[in-house]
Amino acid sequence: SGRISGQLLAIRNITAQALKGTSMEKMLALEKLIGKHFEPGTGEYDAFMTMIKNIDPSNPQQVSDMIRAIRKVGFTDKLMGYWYNNILSGPPTHIINFASSLLMGTAEATITRPLSVLFDIPLSAIAGKEREYTVRGLIGYYVGTVRGVRFGVSRAINIMKTGFDPEEIMNPSKWESLQAGQLPAAIELPTRTLKAADSLFKGIWEEARKYELAINKSYKEGKTVRELLTDAEELLASDDPEIIETASKWGRWVTFNEAPGKISSALIQLRKNVPFIRPLIPFINIAGNLMKRGAIDYSPVGFSPVKIALEKTVGKKTEKGLFIVKTDNVTDAAKYARAAIGTGIMSMGYLMYKNGDIILGAPKDPANADLFYQSGKQPYSIKVGNHIIPIRRVEPFAMPFVAGALIGSAFEDDPKRPDEDFNDHIVTAAGEIGNFLANASYLDSLNNFSEIWNGQGDSGDKMKRFLARTAGGLIPYSSLLRNITYTLDPELPASDMSFVKQTFMASTPGLSELTPKRITALGGEAERPGGKLRGILPFVPTKTTDDPVYKELDRIGKAVGFPIKTLTGKVAVGLRIKEKQAVLSPEQYLRYLKILGGEKRLAL
Repeated sequence: SGRISGQLLAIRNITAQALKGTSMEKMLALEKLIGKHFEPGTGEYDAFMTMIKNIDPSNPQQVSDMIRAIRKVGFTDKLMGYWYNNILSGPPTHIINFASSLLMGTAEATITRPLSVLFDIPLSAIAGKEREYTVRGLIGYYVGTVRGVRFGVSRAINIMKTGFDPEEIMNPSKWESLQAGQLPAAIELPTRTLKAADSLFKGIWEEARKYELAINKSYKEGKTVRELLTDAEELLASDDPEIIETASKWGRWVTFNEAPGKISSALIQLRKNVPFIRPLIPFINIAGNLMKRGAIDYSPVGFSPVKIALEKTVGKKTEKGLFIVKTDNVTDAAKYARAAIGTGIMSMGYLMYKNGDIILGAPKDPANADLFYQSGKQPYSIKVGNHIIPIRRVEPFAMPFVAGALIGSAFEDDPKRPDEDFNDHIVTAAGEIGNFLANASYLDSLNNFSEIWNGQGDSGDKMKRFLARTAGGLIPYSSLLRNITYTLDPELPASDMSFVKQTFMASTPGLSELTPKRITALGGEAERPGGKLRGILPFVPTKTTDDPVYKELDRIGKAVGFPIKTLTGKVAVGLRIKEKQAVLSPEQYLRYLKILGGEKRLAL
């Protein structure tokens, strides 16, 4: 049934399509199911039809085995699956994934839903339609949330066992690059754990939405809450297709698992056509979905009755281009509730920035970046007393909050603002918001690659480090090993290490202690923000520094620069004195930094 086997709804629908209809319909259904073309009437087609008739769609193991048996998985696919699992093996990734779905679902249930009930009263009256969000539906949502835990746990366990989520056949998840169930379970554990967490919350929020819809649909005046719930359960037991499909879409939406849109699909196709860019943009759909939630749904943009589209339908024709079209949900109360909440969050960010309680991005140049981190600051964080609390990973709500602060920065910090056009400030703020979005962890590789060419530091060394970090993904559980290393050895490795071997050693437990450490402008060893806990948690609060020198430098806004690597001196050559230059090796330069930095500290 839809309630008990909701996870397998996509398989059940598509197998039904494959077993009936015209030959063309069967062929299209099979192509969706297995990603491969079978001509009706061929031996392969008949063999598959026999197989699909003999499986039990409610048995995830049978379904998983069938898909793996038919899909041809090449060496490249397996290699990329192996690489993805390694880079996703770190505890912070799993904590963020779990926390984001929990936070989003909880905010929708406790804030957005009740507000939608209020907004729906005037909107439904104006539109002359039946109310979609009601108090009785809200009660049903909460009842469904509690009852959905059992279904979510069951689905999560199935994915841990099989590595396969049938929903992805029709609706690729935010982990669109990962085809689980192709590699041994020990290798696929990170993938399975991430998808299991998603399925847990999809099960919870889907069930909540089902009860909300069922109560509203079966409502009759004069009935008690208990009678309404009984009627709702009877309706759900009938597997109402509209309720099941709407709830399934809701579960994907609230866990950032919608299928890729047109832009994301185009980027995914580009990545397929140009394989070498895959390490630069390994996660496209999750980036797109999170940005839609934070930059559109939960922002003032959500109030807009129009949207930008890449195509529009005129009569029976579909035109491609850039168009402004009417949104599909102009009278949806939840749309305006989210926009109101996002606007409030953005306003809070603006006001807190004006009060000096928000820290934005870290400087790019080495001297100011050193002062920034040694003062105890962290990028995109809030100040509470002498504590610095990072908020960048509190997604998607960090987006409107920081956007408000960045708008405040563009308007409040520019000394020339009385003479500048309002549009100039908007453009400045938009550019900073773009930098903030690029700072996201799922765009980390692209961000690191772009920084190779930013003019700061040696591009050759940065390219070597980038390639070494990317290749490091081939080490089993590389991200987990790196996080363990962070916990055991919180000191940062030297940033100008040129050797691939040292880069690998710096991310390996037990070997990191043997690598050179990063030296600050004042001659000390630099520690990772958050210390040892940063190896386990995605964000760790820090305290402002107690170091009197850095404290004073931060107060007056003056950073101490780093010396160049080329030294010039005079040497005797026979009877003549000549000027000679020498380029310090990485090891010599670190020793030089310690000596010179110590002298600077004493002088200051």
